Amino acid sequence: MVLNLISAALVLLIAYMWSIRGFFSAFLHMVAVIVAGAFAFGFWEMTSIWLLNMSPDKGILSSIGGNAWAIGLIVPFLVSLVIIRVIFDKMLIANVAQTTLANYIGGGVCGVVTGILSVGILVIALGAVRFGDSTMGMGYRPIYYTEDRAAGGGSLVKDDTLWIPSDKITSKFYSHLSNAAFFAPEPLAKWHPAPYLEGPTARLSYGEGDARNTIKPKDLTFKGMYTVGGNDQTPVNQLLTYAGGTQPQKYTDTDGETVSTGQLVGVKFELGPAAKESTAQHMISPGQIRMIAEPVDASGAPTGEPSHDIFPIALISQGDGASAESYGRWRFEAEGVHISSVGGGASAAMAAEFVVPTGNRPIAIYVKGVRLELDATAVSEATKFATTGMRDAQVSAGTILKAAKAENLDRSMSFTYPAANIGTRGGSEMLVISTRLGREAFPSSAKRGLQLNEDKEIESGSGTWTPAEVGRGRDISAALKVDRFSAPAGTAMFQLNVSPTMQASLLGQVGSVADPSDAFYLIDSQGTLYQAVGYVYKDRERYDIVYNPGQPLNGMADIKTPGLTSVRDDQSLKLLFLVSLKVELEAYSIGDKVVFQLDEPFEVTTR
Repeated sequence: MVLNLISAALVLLIAYMWSIRGFFSAFLHMVAVIVAGAFAFGFWEMTSIWLLNMSPDKGILSSIGGNAWAIGLIVPFLVSLVIIRVIFDKMLIANVAQTTLANYIGGGVCGVVTGILSVGILVIALGAVRFGDSTMGMGYRPIYYTEDRAAGGGSLVKDDTLWIPSDKITSKFYSHLSNAAFFAPEPLAKWHPAPYLEGPTARLSYGEGDARNTIKPKDLTFKGMYTVGGNDQTPVNQLLTYAGGTQPQKYTDTDGETVSTGQLVGVKFELGPAAKESTAQHMISPGQIRMIAEPVDASGAPTGEPSHDIFPIALISQGDGASAESYGRWRFEAEGVHISSVGGGASAAMAAEFVVPTGNRPIAIYVKGVRLELDATAVSEATKFATTGMRDAQVSAGTILKAAKAENLDRSMSFTYPAANIGTRGGSEMLVISTRLGREAFPSSAKRGLQLNEDKEIESGSGTWTPAEVGRGRDISAALKVDRFSAPAGTAMFQLNVSPTMQASLLGQVGSVADPSDAFYLIDSQGTLYQAVGYVYKDRERYDIVYNPGQPLNGMADIKTPGLTSVRDDQSLKLLFLVSLKVELEAYSIGDKVVFQLDEPFEVTTR
């Protein structure tokens, strides 16, 4: 294993370097490393969340978001280490004379500690880098799916260990210090009991680590809890039964041990539009959701022992894009099970289920690195199911979760639009269901920043052309022609013309008073929101295409075109939407203000 060789070599090299520098110098540097590490872990979550919030959704700096937890650990460590070393060097100018043997032995011991902690922090940080499903693609997976399928199914268990386990030692060292010499009111041992596992589990995602490993806090909302089982003494085999199953689901904890008694806890949450993948779907893998459980005594008071990570056994989500009341429960009982949202809804409501052993209480879950704390109020208000059958009944009835709905809409300025006028060919109608660019097309060699699939369809990206570079489709060879978008499976594309001359114009009654950050939505009969994912703009000087299914538009602020004006007669702007098939479309709104309502529901049956 490459990482084994590199990490072991670094630890030994650091130990040797400080053994020849002398005991006193090595001791001072060891203290500096210990303190710098404490600062790094102390500010880890805060720094990483700040980086996530500051990272842009597009452009070269967007990569900061996927690597925020790596940067948020290594940078504070290095900065703190430099500052502490400067202070030590200014305060302690002279060395302390020691015997040669004492210098070699003492320096070597201090060097080993320095090497293990420094390399440990480096390995933990590299584990959070978005680069494949093993650390930096070097094959190291400290946690992976169990090989004991008979006992654990698809459970995540601790796996690889480095020859010199610097990452594990460093995690345990600072976890212990957070409850001891470096005690903090909210210690590392409580919220991050195993830092060395956090990055690697988040990267066990779809496409061998290609899917997103982070989201922003604003893209995650807590929606409630439920429990299954009369109390935390319920036999776990009873909690692992499910509708249609003849045998309980197999499960082990991260140590590979079966759990005998406990309680099943479900946490409901909602992922926002900006948490989508580039495929316009929300994607979740079992390692990307983890619960933090805190040991408690018989009275329910914390024992002071470190918390531990629990990974989910199942996820509940919408099962049919055409029905907002259709849910499925997907069990994590095999390697590589990844759950995606269906249809084109702006947000996705989900619930993750965890087996919480007797003597523990849930205090938080992390979804792709973002924490949702489970306070006493949330726990006390949790819906209680005595049996799994009661839970399964609510899943079947579609009442256990609710998707993001359009509520309290202002319809005072809306107009009625005939559903019969919705076009299908990309013509002059205000609202069209079509993936075609219209009459325009351009050769694939002039794709600019667009990503094309093998059929020369636009999958994502953006580009700007002059009108002369965008010709009529019939004038370009079919083998080279780009004249339409690619709509993800289960969705249809709607194009809404909001040009100055159109009734739904952004210069109209609603658009003129809308906030620049008010998103554009199409709304179906069940109240599900479908946020705009791009636009096509043209005038006599330019032709723009922006299409990013995984990054919906947040209002006019995201439309980078010359301002629309009623004075000009050459401006055209079409908003692009992806809507689930088989739903019935009803309205269009900007923020919570409805622009128009259809005179009758329009069933989405074509793409």
